[in-house]
Amino acid sequence: MGASKLKTMDDLGGPSFATTLDILRQRSKCRQIEHKSIYGRLWKSKYGPLIVVNVASADLIEQVLRQEGRHPIRTDMPHWRDYRELRNKAHGPLTEMGAKWQRIRSILNPRMLKPKHVSSYSNTINEVVTDFIIRVAWLRETKGQGVMVNDLTEELYKFAFEGISSVLFETRMGCMNEVIPEETQKFIFSVGEMFRLSPIIVLFPKFLWPYLPSWKQFIATWDHLFKVAEKLVNKKIEEIQQNVDLDKNVEGAYLTHLLLSEQMTVTEILGSITELLLAGVDTTSNTISWSLYHLAKEPEIQDRLYQEVIRVCPGDKVPTSDDINQMPFLKAIIRETL
Repeated sequence: MGASKLKTMDDLGGPSFATTLDILRQRSKCRQIEHKSIYGRLWKSKYGPLIVVNVASADLIEQVLRQEGRHPIRTDMPHWRDYRELRNKAHGPLTEMGAKWQRIRSILNPRMLKPKHVSSYSNTINEVVTDFIIRVAWLRETKGQGVMVNDLTEELYKFAFEGISSVLFETRMGCMNEVIPEETQKFIFSVGEMFRLSPIIVLFPKFLWPYLPSWKQFIATWDHLFKVAEKLVNKKIEEIQQNVDLDKNVEGAYLTHLLLSEQMTVTEILGSITELLLAGVDTTSNTISWSLYHLAKEPEIQDRLYQEVIRVCPGDKVPTSDDINQMPFLKAIIRETL
């Protein structure tokens, strides 16, 4: 029996360009579920000059990731790359490619992925979690008639923003305050604007970008993101220098390590840390949102998780990284959500 013929991109089904535009306009994930039922586990979508292959199967996603190799080919995101070249900014882990990407990841990963380093962020994250719980209770009492929190997704976004910023920049942004600082509000808004504008710009050929109002907004948004990031990095550099001048020990976590290691230039650190913030906020807030949604739909699973948590952390005990390692069911829920 002969080997089956490999399919080409032309053989792959998918919605029309008009349908894809409709999805972008409505930001509807439900249409993706419909497309899976129509086209199967693989289908293609057209976004202007871009063709995207959708993979809607955990097994296939695993197969794709395992075949990437040492230097995986990431989504090109030409508009992100063009901004960096226009403003002479360094590429980060989301926009760099090949061996340069591998170098960046080899510097960034240890402090972000190795358990012994990640555990050192426990106190920082726990402080943010405590403030988030206080804020949620305050919102429920003052704006939810003591019953509910309106727009919990937005609050989780602010929580993720505060948590990721506290690790990356080693500073609090004020997202958990009753009144959020205006500069922080603008920073959060800029992140949202960048994600809103990105799928619009790629619908058009590159030669049209300079004439698009959305491109000008996109440039201004990135300018603000880098401006704030540069301000925070420079503040940390000044703190380090002051401690050195006073012969004090220099202590810090992620940003301090990157600055002191001198493996990356300040320009490279800015490029990477800004992209890490964007990736971290989006993935963290979405993961928590969907985890809570699934738990709300499955009260028995919710109760089982609750029993595991109170067993490991009874009363008012604040969980440590060691405690999290004793919660396999919690980890399973997060993995399944992802």
